[in-house]
Amino acid sequence: MENIIEVNNLYKGYRIYNRQLDRIKDMINLFKKYYRVKWALRDINFKINKGESIGVVGVNGSGKSTLLQILANTVYPTKGEVKVNGRIGALLELGAGFSREFTGRENIYLNGMIMGMTKEEIDEKLEEIISFAELGEYIDQPVRTYSNGMYIRLAFSIAINIDPDILLVDEVLAVGDGYFQAKCYKRIKELREKGVTIFFVSHDMTTVRLVTEKTIFLHKSRLLEFGKTENVVNKYISYLSRRDGHLITEKGINKFGIEKIKYGTYEVEIIKAILKDSSNKEKYEFIEGENCILEVSIKVNKIIENPFNVEFIIKDKYQNDVGGTNTHFLNMPIRTNKEGEIIKVIFNFKLDIVFGSYFITLSLHEGESNLMRSYEVLENAIHFEVGMGYPRFIGHTKLDIKCEVK
Repeated sequence: MENIIEVNNLYKGYRIYNRQLDRIKDMINLFKKYYRVKWALRDINFKINKGESIGVVGVNGSGKSTLLQILANTVYPTKGEVKVNGRIGALLELGAGFSREFTGRENIYLNGMIMGMTKEEIDEKLEEIISFAELGEYIDQPVRTYSNGMYIRLAFSIAINIDPDILLVDEVLAVGDGYFQAKCYKRIKELREKGVTIFFVSHDMTTVRLVTEKTIFLHKSRLLEFGKTENVVNKYISYLSRRDGHLITEKGINKFGIEKIKYGTYEVEIIKAILKDSSNKEKYEFIEGENCILEVSIKVNKIIENPFNVEFIIKDKYQNDVGGTNTHFLNMPIRTNKEGEIIKVIFNFKLDIVFGSYFITLSLHEGESNLMRSYEVLENAIHFEVGMGYPRFIGHTKLDIKCEVK
C-alpha cells in the first residue's frame, strides 16, 4: 500500500533565551551558545498509508500541534525527514492563514492559493465553500468582524472543499456549536470513505474512537505508542489516571485483541467480579432486554480517610462507551471501617443494548471518576455476549417505545 506520509528521525526544537540581550550575543558570537533548546518533538518515526485515519493524543505540551504544523509545512523541523505526497487541507490554529482585513470571500481565494489551487479551481468550488460555511451576508465582511465560530466555519469549509488528499484537524473544532460539529464530523466521515487520509488531534477520546482507526500517543515530545485506536486510547486514559504515580501491575491482550490492564494503589482491591442473571446464576451470555446483575467484591487493605466509589462502564468491541455508572452518581459513596473487611457492591440493570460482544471496565476511585485518585482499575475485566432479542430495534440502545396507530 502506498505511503502518503513518511516521517523519519524527526526533531523540532526551539531556542530558549534567558534574556533578550542573549539573542544579540548569540548572533554575534559564533563560538558560544547563549540559549538552551526546548524539544517539542524528538525522534519521531512513522509511516501512514493512503486513506488511513489517524488520531493524535497526549497531554498539553506533548507536541501534537507541532506535529500537525510540520505536516502542514507551516513549521520546519530542526532535523529529520518528512515526506508528504498529496494536497493538504489543514484546520489548525484559529484564524491561521487569514488576513483580518480581507473579507471572507477574499480569504477563500487567499487560502486556496496557499494550498496550491488555481483561481479557476477556486472559482469552481466557491459557492460550495460559501454554502457549507453558512456565513450569509457576512461572507463579504472583513473577517476581523467574525466570531470564533464564524472563523472555524469558514476555515473548515475551505479545508474540506479543496479536494485534499490529507486533512489535518486540530482541536479547534471544539469552538463550533453542536450543529456545526455534527456537520463537520459527517463530512469527515464522507472524506474517509473517499480515501482521504485524516489526521485528527483531540482531547475527546469518544470522538477519536469514532473518527480514527489508528492513533499516535505523544508523551514528553516522544512517540510513546502507535497502533489500533482502541488500544492506544486505553493506554492514554490509563496514563491520565496514573499521573499521581500509579503503576501498571498487570497487562495482557484478550482474544479480541483488546488490552486488559490492571493498576492502582490498592488501598481497596477488587477480589471478585461476576455477572448473574435474575435467578442469581452466574452468566455471561444474555439476550437483548434481559436483566443483569453485576456483583463486585472488594477487600479493604488499608483504611481510607475519604469515601471511595465503585464504577462500571460497558464498552463495545470498538471500545466505545455504551453505558455505566458509579456509586458517586447514585449518591452511595462507600466508607472503610477496618482492614480486611469485605464489601460487596451489586448493580442491577437491564441490557437494553443491541446484540454483540461487550466488555466491562471496573474501577475503585476517589471522587466522581478514575481520573481522580485510583485505588484500582481493571480495564476490560469482564467479557460478555448479548444475543438477538425481540422486538428488533435500530441503533445501540433499546428505547422504551409505545406505538399506537389511529
